[in-house]
Amino acid sequence: MIENLKRGNKITLSFENNHKKVYTSYIEEIYEKQLLIYNPIENKKLVNFPTENVFYMLRVYNETGIYTFHNAVIKRKFSKDKYQFLFIDELNYVAQEQRREFYRLDCMVPFLIKDKNEETYQAIIKDLSEGGLLFVSNLEMLVNEERECSVSFNNERITMLIKLLDRHNHTTPGCKYEYRAKLLFVDENDKNILLNFIFESQRNYIRKNQNLIAQEYDK
Repeated sequence: MIENLKRGNKITLSFENNHKKVYTSYIEEIYEKQLLIYNPIENKKLVNFPTENVFYMLRVYNETGIYTFHNAVIKRKFSKDKYQFLFIDELNYVAQEQRREFYRLDCMVPFLIKDKNEETYQAIIKDLSEGGLLFVSNLEMLVNEERECSVSFNNERITMLIKLLDRHNHTTPGCKYEYRAKLLFVDENDKNILLNFIFESQRNYIRKNQNLIAQEYDK
């Protein structure tokens, strides 16, 4: 099942004998039976994972499902271009689950949303996933309405159809309402642009934090 995985897929890593403590990372490279992942960060520090006689469980998230691997090992740790990686080996595939959750990205992305008269209004996405979004706007809309909107990710504009799930008054000056919406439709090519934006944003976050850690070590 490793052939179904993609660079940028979110993963969670836990000890095989203790699934309560979970660390999040992302795939950087995929090999025939191995994965290269970013070393997870916790409390602004690189997590130190044992490599001897320790087994791990990995869960990999992508658009086709959640893939679970048991008894994986961290074959080695190394630095590349100042970033810290883990090389994961002995991936024993167990099961694929129907995907029920999406990775959510905290962000501040402006976009345009149409009203009933096809006029466009400015709004700001605060929370984004491949399943939906949380946004703020001065435009008053009703729950269960469907609206067309457009947004640019990395200078590539896409169009989406969303359904409003709930609305709350927004206390921050400049925007009256906060909405949660479900993503009903997006063209497949546009969906890839959205996913690439989410994954690239997270990789940049990891790289930024690893750079800060490296600077602290250099002092």
